[in-house]
Amino acid sequence: MPFFNKAQQVYPFELKDEMNISLLFVQDFLKETNMTLTISGNSAYQVFLNGNLVLYGPSKAAHHVYRVDSLHLDKLEAKNRLVIVLAGYNCCSFDRVLEPPFLAAELSSDGIPFFWTGRDFTCYRFTPRLQKVSRFSYQRCFSESYVFKQPFQAYRYGETLDYPKLKVSLLQEGRFIAKGVCFPFLAFEPFIPCEGGMVACNPKKKVYEDRYMVTEYLKIFPKATWEDNPNDEVSRFNYLKERGVMKDCQSDSFLTVRHQGAKTGFIAFKAKVIKKAKVYVVFDEINSSSDPKEAIGITFYRNTTQNIISYELAEGEYNLISFEPYTAQYIRFIVLGGEVEFSQMGMFLLENKEVRNAVFSLEDKKIEEVLKAAKETLAQNSVDILTDCPSRERAGWLCDSYFSSRAEKLLTGNNRVERNFLENFADYVPNGDIPEGMLPMCYPADFKDHTYIPNWAMFYVLELDNYLTRNNDPDLKEKSKKNITGLLEFFKKYENEDGLLENLENWVFVEWSKENDPESISGVNFPSNMLYGAMLKAAGRLLEAKDLIAKGQKVLQTVDKLSFDGEFYHDNALRDKKGKLQLTERIGETTQYYAFYFQAADMEKRQALFQTLLTKFGPLRDTKAVFPSVYPSNVFIGDYLRLEIMTRYGLFEEVKKETIDYFYKMAKLTGTLWEHDSSFASLNHGFTSYIFNLIFSSLTGIVNIDYLKKEIYVKKIQAQGNFSFKLPLDNDFLSATTEGKKIRLLVPEGYKIIRIKD
Repeated sequence: MPFFNKAQQVYPFELKDEMNISLLFVQDFLKETNMTLTISGNSAYQVFLNGNLVLYGPSKAAHHVYRVDSLHLDKLEAKNRLVIVLAGYNCCSFDRVLEPPFLAAELSSDGIPFFWTGRDFTCYRFTPRLQKVSRFSYQRCFSESYVFKQPFQAYRYGETLDYPKLKVSLLQEGRFIAKGVCFPFLAFEPFIPCEGGMVACNPKKKVYEDRYMVTEYLKIFPKATWEDNPNDEVSRFNYLKERGVMKDCQSDSFLTVRHQGAKTGFIAFKAKVIKKAKVYVVFDEINSSSDPKEAIGITFYRNTTQNIISYELAEGEYNLISFEPYTAQYIRFIVLGGEVEFSQMGMFLLENKEVRNAVFSLEDKKIEEVLKAAKETLAQNSVDILTDCPSRERAGWLCDSYFSSRAEKLLTGNNRVERNFLENFADYVPNGDIPEGMLPMCYPADFKDHTYIPNWAMFYVLELDNYLTRNNDPDLKEKSKKNITGLLEFFKKYENEDGLLENLENWVFVEWSKENDPESISGVNFPSNMLYGAMLKAAGRLLEAKDLIAKGQKVLQTVDKLSFDGEFYHDNALRDKKGKLQLTERIGETTQYYAFYFQAADMEKRQALFQTLLTKFGPLRDTKAVFPSVYPSNVFIGDYLRLEIMTRYGLFEEVKKETIDYFYKMAKLTGTLWEHDSSFASLNHGFTSYIFNLIFSSLTGIVNIDYLKKEIYVKKIQAQGNFSFKLPLDNDFLSATTEGKKIRLLVPEGYKIIRIKD
């Protein structure tokens, strides 16, 4: 059955190849019964009904594939206005594909179309949004700069428009598929004013520069052509905090608002412009200043992003909202050359609303804070696909998803978002950006620099195998087989005489630490081969090929034999002058975790090393005093492998202790969990949500849920402090509560609890 009865794909022909075009598609209509908007498009759209934001889309899909939103329209009036704001970016990015922009939309009543693109919907060039500007980041498309000569909300509420009308042409692009996920939580969240003061320019301060401003293969506007350049001006600002908080900002003043934690959504505010003004909205996830006497430290470029929205506002009253979603805990409004009164400052949140169904409370408030942060992180990173971060990239990275997908299942009771994510990879068609057989490191995206991560392609096979142990999905399994066989052929050419991968090319990635120094990843990199052995076994299960399972086991045995020196596993081996492999002196903590996680290390044979890891290593190790020659792990992914290994072997108390010691400070500072163990990058990273699973297991003893067999495996433990969990499971809930030292489990009908003996 087709998604559209009448609607056609349309776009102004003369603009189809231009970058960063903003359009309005407007349709006035009378109320009818059971009205539905069916819509799809490229690159991105916001939908307003009678001035209210009701939709942002489309959900992400592969090249030549477009997901369709079907939205029931409620709260209709007798006369209504529907406004669709469409951005045609026409550039390379990590969060969407480079394809011709278009819109297809249809308004229907009881299934009968009334208005549709190709016949109805007046198209306007949305000239207030400037076209030639900087990108937002290396990974995302263009930043937002506006010049308004009349109030922004005029077009939303049905007033007369003076923007140029455009004639649209019909297009025929790709195929349509279902949205696949629920509509996001999209509600206004107020931020609280917390400081005000004066702003001044310091011409001696260095202007921030970044690769996204000059990297031509991304498709950018040369800096000399920019119509607005807030980066150079805001880079030089100094802020003088004053007593009190005034919402009336005179020229060269600022107002800062905050939330109790980092949130993701569309930055919105109302403004009464008394005198024409330039307004900069700058934002960040964290306060980088430690001095309470100073203004809050909002560093717009901290995450290698341009966290600035620029407005030139004529006199009048405005109801403003950003087009793209951003992540912030602190938002600063800066007024230059005018006078503005601000009100209702905050965000329209963009979150996975199904995550909200998971509820819990704990006596131990530190652990509760970490769990809340994990839940918050997942909600912001699972709107349409599983993303790495909701700020700098909003990209569907492999490996990140290997972890966050399991958090999605536990916290929502389903894997709808992961299925979208994996379906996009199943729909991927090679386009020459990366070698035949390899998969993109994140997708949907374009890689004109030809970068890929071979390790992440291996994690893809592990994730697909893991997904199918949780979900009965034969269609996706069948669609994905071509990717598996392609990868197997790709890696064959790197196998040496021992069956190990040698001299892998491009971005070989083990983790964010010295494990990724060229000296560690060259030659035969043992962590990569541990992962390869696990991938071969997973591929064998997916393809029902016993020879692949045996091959994977042999790889792991060979790695164990060659890389272990009697005390530790080494990072890699290189050829000597005679061509013989020799171990290097490089030893990383994460290599040891790879060995146990992927079962290259046998627990019985390597008991001494396991005890060393447990008692001497970890994120709190004094690396100068304890095994200084073994360089430490980082959060991604060594520390997570460590925690999962300890959970696997029932070391629950150790997991809880390390969780509090390591993640509590993150949870307190931003209410989210971070990419690294420092604050220089993303402070809201999807894979970290998996900490919820690990803590949940450590508290309840639930070590595995077999969703297909409906079996819940539990180790008997005593409750440490009171807690209560109620998590979605099969349209019902899994409940875990304490009764003294006992843990009481209630499971949905059809599930059974299986007690595991020590």
